[in-house]
Amino acid sequence: MKKIFIVLIFIILAQPLMASAYFYRSGSDDTSYKQGSGKNQYGQSKTGYGYNIEPLAAYGYVIGEEKPITGNISSLSKSNVVINWETKYIGRSIIEYGLDNSLSDQSSLIYWQQGNQNYSLQNLQCGKLYSYRVSTYDVAGNKNVGDTKQFQTLACQTNILQDAVFDIETSNGVLELTPETSGRTTKRLDYNYQATVGLPEGALPSHGSFSVVESGSTQPYGPSISTGQFSLYEKPITLTVREAITNNNLEYLVKPATIELKYASTRMSNYDADSLRLAYYDEDSRKWEAVPTIINTGTNTIIADITRLGDYRLLASTEGWIPSEIKNDKVYKEYGSDRVYYVTDGIKHYMSDLSVLHSWNIKVGSAETSSALYRMPLGAEQKYRDGSILKVGAATYYFVQDGGKRLIMNKEVFDDLGFMDSWAYPVSMEDIASYADLDVIMNATTKPNNVLIKYKNSNKVYLIEDGKKRWIKSEMAFNENNFRWDRIISVPAWDIYPNGLDVE
Repeated sequence: MKKIFIVLIFIILAQPLMASAYFYRSGSDDTSYKQGSGKNQYGQSKTGYGYNIEPLAAYGYVIGEEKPITGNISSLSKSNVVINWETKYIGRSIIEYGLDNSLSDQSSLIYWQQGNQNYSLQNLQCGKLYSYRVSTYDVAGNKNVGDTKQFQTLACQTNILQDAVFDIETSNGVLELTPETSGRTTKRLDYNYQATVGLPEGALPSHGSFSVVESGSTQPYGPSISTGQFSLYEKPITLTVREAITNNNLEYLVKPATIELKYASTRMSNYDADSLRLAYYDEDSRKWEAVPTIINTGTNTIIADITRLGDYRLLASTEGWIPSEIKNDKVYKEYGSDRVYYVTDGIKHYMSDLSVLHSWNIKVGSAETSSALYRMPLGAEQKYRDGSILKVGAATYYFVQDGGKRLIMNKEVFDDLGFMDSWAYPVSMEDIASYADLDVIMNATTKPNNVLIKYKNSNKVYLIEDGKKRWIKSEMAFNENNFRWDRIISVPAWDIYPNGLDVE
């Protein structure tokens, strides 16, 4: 009888498990997704990251007699929510959800877990009521349905500048801050034209003075008429940070600041409200580059998160200029050229190759050619993700860090760091000409930032940042940060790093 059960279990598990890696890890009762080795459901030897199904065979035809217990939601935002639930038996789970009383959408199947679990629903509509329920399937395939519950995503327009609490408040456009203090300042620039900027704790690397002012001249000029974008105000606004000790001006903030600009409604009388974007002037390209912008036409305000300091303008286009056929989160090739752009948040970002998105673990399919792409607002270049390895020619390697490139001294250092040649993206020097040259990596004594490591005989994965290791506490945190399971380096126990903050 026992042999019959085992054969039947193999038949049941064979179909849903074909697309993923599953192992029988000897002596383990842990079903979680982690590194292991053993034999899969077909008796083939496998090594790598996968789920352990050894306990499933031992359970046999144990029917889950209790429906899943759905707990409270967490991490609710305008577009995401985390669903929490608990099961008393090993099984697969799925979340059914939809607007109002509908349950028309489904999450991915969550395989073979027991106890407390969670899953993040993403790309939801803001300010909407959703219904949801958790259903589970036990080893025998029996479905158990949880209670239907509801949640409402946060309103589409939220003003964190009004809701947050800051250490220092001023109304003259100037803040004196240290890395340990936060601040908010407001500056009236013109009639119905006002800027409010909030800087979080840690935004400044050292003691310094932040200021927001209207520029004394119209320089740099707004975009040319050929771009179809027009500046709402003649003069740009300038954001600066001057360090107290060195008296130097910074180019970037350490952490993003939030800026709100209130504009006069009469300034938008000739423009399409949805085309409004905040843009900064890039000195190198001599172009205005847009940043993701939240528009509230009811209050005549825009909100954006920024790290770059310098000159900013509000830009808008006439009705019908922005092409409706260009969609977000897609790749387009410019008609008549080889230039490729990634479109997100209504802004196009040039990238040297499709492999740039691969480094971010973003899947968008092939590129479409468009003759209307020139009418889209231009944003910053989409660069290879920090932590990527680039290869020029036969054996010249670069490591991407802070948007720049660090030459790896030689192949010996490359190998000692634990890198693999298959991880490197082939590029030309022209492709990475815009990447600033940073310090050379001379040896493998310390892993550079954004490298993933794990210690042998441990399942914990860490992110290296500023010489510290940050434990990535869950599979969900790993996936939400678009980390790569195939980019984890195993290190010996003597490769010691102090603990940093956990990645949750």
